[in-house]
Amino acid sequence: MKKGNRATSHSDIATLKNNLSMSKRSQVTVFIILAILIVIAVVIIFYSFQSSRQSLDPTFDDVATKAEVNSLQSSVGECMKDSTYDSLKIIGIQGGFYNKPVQAYDLGWAFIPYYYYSGNYLMPDKQRVQEELSASVNDKMVACVDKLSFKTFEFTASDPKTTTTLTKGKARFVIDMPLTLKKGDKTSVMELKAMPVVYNSSLYDILEVSTYITTTHLQDNKFFCINCVVDMATERNLYVDFLDFGEGSSTTLVTLTENYTSYEPYLFEFLNKY
Repeated sequence: MKKGNRATSHSDIATLKNNLSMSKRSQVTVFIILAILIVIAVVIIFYSFQSSRQSLDPTFDDVATKAEVNSLQSSVGECMKDSTYDSLKIIGIQGGFYNKPVQAYDLGWAFIPYYYYSGNYLMPDKQRVQEELSASVNDKMVACVDKLSFKTFEFTASDPKTTTTLTKGKARFVIDMPLTLKKGDKTSVMELKAMPVVYNSSLYDILEVSTYITTTHLQDNKFFCINCVVDMATERNLYVDFLDFGEGSSTTLVTLTENYTSYEPYLFEFLNKY
């Protein structure tokens, strides 16, 4: 019985060794197949990438064209910077408006809107101010880009669609304005929306204080807490002034200014008529 048991044990061990050997060979085979598949995938991706580059690069591959493409990129970048910066300035002077509202005092070169006019509340909300900023940037971008021209290729600009976002301390502009470059029968598109323009800006805080000033008049047009307004402005590093506008004592010019977000003071102003 003991010998029989030993014989059976040796047989089982031999079988186990054989199974392990086959398992190892199977694992090696699987690894080899996976390695081959990975190599094939890498080769396909590499050649696809190379093919993609070869179909785009030759269009603007010569030295002269590359230089002008770089010049286009630089010029458009300047257009984006100037258009957004100038829009922030004019929106401040015109109290959050780019397009002239019905109730506004015309200065000739600009206007000052009325936020409160004989019992009517006319202040734009933040969404409206963002839309006015976008409209200004759109017009300025078209005017700026239309001045550009190049010798080695033609380009056309789509109508811009700017998205402006005001948050505390920031103003962010995303300009969706694809530029199509054409040379012979080849074209390439340059996207601007992947390059947002962001500024340090007090406009969000200014609108908060302006809202408080104006809505207070809805409650009592003869009295409001000047000290409360000054405290709000001080907390936000803003300066606020109330001035007689010259149309009699019934009209007040409200100005909010600051000098910490840019190299020149930022001005925001509006009128209240009682």
